[in-house]
Amino acid sequence: NDIGHVTGIEEDWNGDVYISTMDKGLYVWRYNQKLEGYPVDLRISCMSVALDGVVWLGTIEGGVYSYDMENNLWKDYNKACGLNGDQINQITVDEYNHVWIGTNQRLIEFNPKNNAIQIYSTLDETILLDRFLPTTMCTTTDGCIYWGGIPGILKVKPSTRLDRSQSLEHTIITDVKVMDKSL
Repeated sequence: NDIGHVTGIEEDWNGDVYISTMDKGLYVWRYNQKLEGYPVDLRISCMSVALDGVVWLGTIEGGVYSYDMENNLWKDYNKACGLNGDQINQITVDEYNHVWIGTNQRLIEFNPKNNAIQIYSTLDETILLDRFLPTTMCTTTDGCIYWGGIPGILKVKPSTRLDRSQSLEHTIITDVKVMDKSL
């Protein structure tokens, strides 16, 4: 059975095996059943299955999509995730259901519940990597996520930080001074 160029394989908590392909969509091998195909016109580069059963997909063209199989619902998160067209090399979902998206230069933490994002860039002096490498990501049993790169490894401990509601702060200007005199 030709299922195409396989880009990811992952088992969920129920024993179902998910298979992403670059050219023929998504497949699920249900426990003790046959292979089911879910064709989609995306060139999938990576995949992760969340604890809630939603499948998260990254694409070669730099897109992020979710597929809720229970409700047969596809969602496009490109704008919400602040993507700029860089190929998505890795994608994973942490214990708080935040989606972690890796490109060559950026690591994006995204909370789909409130669309909050945090972007970590190799251009930032606190990230001591020049580049994140494809397929060099691992989630450990303690929930930490490790990202491989040049010249080393970045460890991330997921948190609920992005779960806080995004409140808008209003600035009120009460006075403007020039040379210590109010205008």
